[in-house]
Amino acid sequence: MACGVAAAPIPKPGPAKSTTDPAGFPLALEIAGEAEYVLDRGGRTAGEYRKAVEDGRVASPPTHFRVVVRNTGDQDIKIWTEGTSVTRMLFLKDGPGVAQWNQSVAVNAVLNFPTETSLGPGKTVEFKYTSITNLIETTPSSRSVWTEPGEYELVARFWTAANPAPKGVAASPNGFASVVLTSAPFKIKVVEKK
Repeated sequence: MACGVAAAPIPKPGPAKSTTDPAGFPLALEIAGEAEYVLDRGGRTAGEYRKAVEDGRVASPPTHFRVVVRNTGDQDIKIWTEGTSVTRMLFLKDGPGVAQWNQSVAVNAVLNFPTETSLGPGKTVEFKYTSITNLIETTPSSRSVWTEPGEYELVARFWTAANPAPKGVAASPNGFASVVLTSAPFKIKVVEKK
């Protein structure tokens, strides 16, 4: 006697979503902008191109990205968008020719108070990026660049504070508590200049 069991199809994973730490906080981090770029290494190899960009002899390729913070909840949320306690990072996570390095910059020795931005339900605040670099006021800036044609994934991360504080997290006396937002990967295609 033969017995057959029909296997249920395995569901395909849905599109990646942004995440928060602590989990479930009603803010989303999204990347928007151009998804295709032309790589012009000026006749250099990938290694020579990376070194030239790192040394400042060649400008990082210009980009047109917006990193958007969206209130996905049903009440107003205040977040810190600028200041010494805020870090915004944009970096290449994956791709055939990812190059990442720290670049020495003048470090701000002055502590800047945070700038509060209030987001109503469904409202957004955005930050524009013309290169893949990071806003870290108290440390050297890190940079990413593509050195080969191919498919890449770009990720944004935003260390901030929010009020009201996430459930289960102790707020500071001003009502704010730390929150880390991470975007879903944004896919980029890089083609070599002909």
